[in-house]
Amino acid sequence: MSKERFHFDDEEDVVIQTPKKKAEKKPTPKEMGMKPSNNSKKKIKTRYIVLGIVAVLVLALGIYLYSALKDEGAIYGDRCEGLVTVQKSVLDDTVNEAKSKHSSIASMNIETACKQFKVDIEFTNGTSVKTAEEISKDVVKILDSKGGQSAYEGSDYTELLNKHNGVKQYEVNLYLTGGNDTDFPMYGTKQAGKDDIAFTLASVKDQETTNKAKATEQ
Repeated sequence: MSKERFHFDDEEDVVIQTPKKKAEKKPTPKEMGMKPSNNSKKKIKTRYIVLGIVAVLVLALGIYLYSALKDEGAIYGDRCEGLVTVQKSVLDDTVNEAKSKHSSIASMNIETACKQFKVDIEFTNGTSVKTAEEISKDVVKILDSKGGQSAYEGSDYTELLNKHNGVKQYEVNLYLTGGNDTDFPMYGTKQAGKDDIAFTLASVKDQETTNKAKATEQ
């Protein structure tokens, strides 16, 4: 209650008490006939949708990693585990035998890079594409025989170029140069577990295939 003073010259001070106004209560949205906002419901629904998408992605990633680990070991550090050991002497013996057997080979080099053999062959001038392909196939056979691994059932190659103890072994990537044909350089690939060797010519119209073959040389 507030107090106000009135003073008259011939009277004593009189105190008049004025009632204090009560704070007005604001009407609720319901009392005003307004419907509750759906924003909160929409936010909750969106949150569940996002969580569901994330869960699906995590599951898909888990399946992919399991598949990769099952066939080839871990994607990074363990990717090369389970491979049979290949001594440098095996590579050198392969080069020497191939060069002595095929006079069309001007120079040749073989090196390993984790799960692949990189074979570079330079042919003499006048070597045809067909001859280069046949010699390359023979080089792969020589390399396989020098590896000293057991025969692999159902394949013309040993475990070296297939599987050993359930683990996929080496693939062979060939880079062929020289000759006098516009189809050089050529690229050849033999995947582990497959007997066929796929060749790609420099003049191939499918540039995407050529780019993929070149990527194996990097």
